[in-house]
Order: sequence, then structure tokens, then C-alpha cells
Amino acid sequence: MPLTDIFGRMPLEKIWVNRAERQRREVDLEAGGFLASIAQRGVINAVILEQVPDSRGYHVLYAGERRYAASLFLGLPDIPFRFAHNPSDTEMQIIELEENLKRKDLTWQETCQAVVRIHALFKEENPSHTFEATGAALGWHDASHVAKYHFINESWYDEAVRGCGTANEAYNLLQRRFARAKANKLEEWLGGGAGGGEEEKENDIRPSNSVNDNYRNGIIGDDSNNNHGQTGRNFAGLAGTQGAPSTTSALPVTQGDFLTWAPSYSGPKFNLIHCDFPFGIKFGESTHKSGSNALHREEGELYQDGSEVYEALLECLVTHFDHFASESCHLMFWYSSRHEIEVATRKALARISGLSFFRFPLLWHKSDNAGFITPGHPRHIYETCLLGVRGDRPIVRYVSDAYSAPSDNSLHMSAKPEPMLRYFMGMLVDEHSRVFDPTCGAGSALRAAEALRAERVFGLEKSPEMVNVANAEALRVRALRKMTEGK
Repeated sequence: MPLTDIFGRMPLEKIWVNRAERQRREVDLEAGGFLASIAQRGVINAVILEQVPDSRGYHVLYAGERRYAASLFLGLPDIPFRFAHNPSDTEMQIIELEENLKRKDLTWQETCQAVVRIHALFKEENPSHTFEATGAALGWHDASHVAKYHFINESWYDEAVRGCGTANEAYNLLQRRFARAKANKLEEWLGGGAGGGEEEKENDIRPSNSVNDNYRNGIIGDDSNNNHGQTGRNFAGLAGTQGAPSTTSALPVTQGDFLTWAPSYSGPKFNLIHCDFPFGIKFGESTHKSGSNALHREEGELYQDGSEVYEALLECLVTHFDHFASESCHLMFWYSSRHEIEVATRKALARISGLSFFRFPLLWHKSDNAGFITPGHPRHIYETCLLGVRGDRPIVRYVSDAYSAPSDNSLHMSAKPEPMLRYFMGMLVDEHSRVFDPTCGAGSALRAAEALRAERVFGLEKSPEMVNVANAEALRVRALRKMTEGK
């Protein structure tokens, strides 16, 4: 490094900071009592300055911006410095990064971008420069950290990746995505995809076992331009007695009865099945919704909700599950937590080959206190959902198993609120997900899946009125999303 042994104190007005090139995007003077410490003891550690002043007489600051900014804020006249002499762009970046990392001033996102930038500068100077060499230049014994940051950076466009709490969390999120993409691709190779229609687009889907193995085997490459995590699959159609949308822009909901659709369906399989059957408690047969804000329901919202209807739908799901569900899939199953219904439900679902359930159900707490009262019992204001998995389909990201949100009966008397569904489905849905809802009502689960970038959504609904409502709302939300994303 071009650091000299020249030390001294520099007047603050002689220092210049090029903010546009700094690794840290924001300077927090209050964090960790930093400002108070300098006010009491002054600046202890020297900042790093360019030895040769520029044409204006300023010395460029390479490291120590927070100390410099705090000194300005406190009105100090000067600051201790150490000179560096004419460092290269790479050396300047390393000086700043090394100091920031030691002081833990950078977020993991800022560290990622800085490491990727430094590695790119090294590559410009020497095209054969490796991750190991960059790690060594940074004083890291484990060069896999450099590879990991480069790997994450390839998906930097994704807000979910950038929004992770740690680099490991972002890396694991991407690993799960690639594992899911691999499962989808394998299923298509084995004949589980769509039959007929458009030719499949070829893409490079590259799941990995470890960072070290990936970059050593060339999987995480320095000059890769591949669009990782995209399957490129566009189903030509969903064959079946009721049919289904033929393109990704088609209407998501088709009028049909799951009881007659499932036995003869032979189209492409789905890897998330969302079931919100009538609970078998006669709730949907009432013309008024119980609660303090009772509303008369519009035509199409009422539905048969006797025990025989629930039992028939449940039996159809269990019997014909393999007709529409992938070998690697998740099942979300909402049910009444009444003891006798829960016992019968779990017993029936246990018959599905290879399906196992998470230990605890998901719980939606109705924050608006909506629910029903049974004389002698507390008001019941939560609903439960069994979460099952078959095969090795991984979780996209982990969330808590309880979510509080108000009910929303604006489109359907028994609709699940979309924010709650987005929260729970965020564990299961990404761009490799094909989502099926056999009794979708107003389609809130399908809209939630589309908001999470599902590859395909498809719903069945018996009521023609509700089919129109669901498709109209889907088109409205799609248009709004397109306008928002276009800004």
C-alpha cells in the first residue's frame, strides 16, 4: 500500500471529500456515541489523505470520513492525518474498505458493493486475477467471502435480496431459489411440465452446494451475464375439463367445479396448492355476516357450507392430488380449528403420499376483532392453516407463523386478506412457483402469488359472478402494478 510515514495535523478547510465515490452512503455521527467521544477526547486515529494537493490546494481524503465530518460539526480547527502517495483506484478502495470493515461502519450491502468494485478494479489491471487474490489483498484468509459477495451481486436488481438482514441470509435466499428452479427443471425433463405449445426457452439454472465449490468450479464466474433464477418456462396451456389460461397474461380464474375438474385433469402440475374450502360450519350459507358491521352479501358470495360439502372437497383433494400436484410441492390448507373437524382433516390429508406437515399451523389473527360468538365461549377471532410439503421443495424465506391483519369482505364475505396471504406465501412463492387454488372465491390468494412474481397462477370458482369479480380485480391490480413499476 502507498501509505507513507508522514504524520501531522491538517486544517479541516484543506481537506476535500469526493462523496460520489465513497463506499459508505450515509455518515452517522451519533452511532455508538461517536460524536460525544470526539467532543470529549478529540480525534485519536489519523485520517488518510493524499500527500500531493490538487490544483485547488486540497488534500483528498481516502479514509476517516466520519472523523472528518464529526470534527467539522464540532467546529474543530484541524485533524490528525497520515499521508498516502498517489494510490491507484484499487488501492484507494482497499484503504477505505479496510478501515470501514475494522470499525464496522459499513452495512453488509455496502460491503458487498465495495468488495465487488474492488475485485472489478483488480480484474481491469489483471484479467487473470482471482477471488483468492482479492481476498488476500483484503487480508481475508477465506476467499469464499469474496465469491459470496460476487454471487449475491449478480441478483442485486432484486429488492428481496438487497433487503435481507445479512449477507448469509441473501446468499441462502438465492440458494433456495436455485434449488427450486432445479426441481422445476428436473420435473419438466421427467415429463411433468406442460404438454404441447411454445418451445421451451433454454436457460442456465445453476444451483450450488457451497460458495467454495461454486467459484472453484467456475459456477460463480467473474464475467457471467446469465440471468440466474429464471426458468423461462411459459406454459402453452393447462389441459383439463374446465381448461385454464393459455398465457401468463390470461385471466387467472376459470369457472368450474373442483369435484368434476380434478378427476380428469392431466395438464401441467402445480408446486403450491392453496386450499380455502368451505369450512363445513354453515357460515357461507347465511345472508348476513355475523359481527358488529353486518353486511348483506351480494349475489355470488353465498356458498354451500355444510359438512357434506367440506368432506367431498377434502376427499377429492386427497384422492386426486397427484393429478395436479408436483412431486415437489407445498400445500396450504385452511381449516376450522373445531376439534372434530381438525382431527378428521389431518387424518384425511395423511393419506396423501409423501406429504408431511410442519409442526405448527399458520395463524391469522383478525386484528379488527371480527369473528363469531358461541354462547358460553370467547369470541373466535383467528383462523388456522396447515402447511405441508412433499419432496425436497425448499422454503423461499422464513417468516413467523402468526400474522395479525384485519379481515376484508369488500369482494367476498369469506375472503382471506391479501396482505396476510402475501406474508405467509412469501415463504413459498417466487418466480419458479406455479400456484393452484381449487376454490378461489374472489382470488385474493392468486393476486398475492402474482405480487410475489409467481410463474403461473390458476384458480377454479363455481360462481360465475365471483369469477367475474376475481378476474376484474386481477386485471385492475396488474394494471396498477405495471403503472407503479414503470415509474
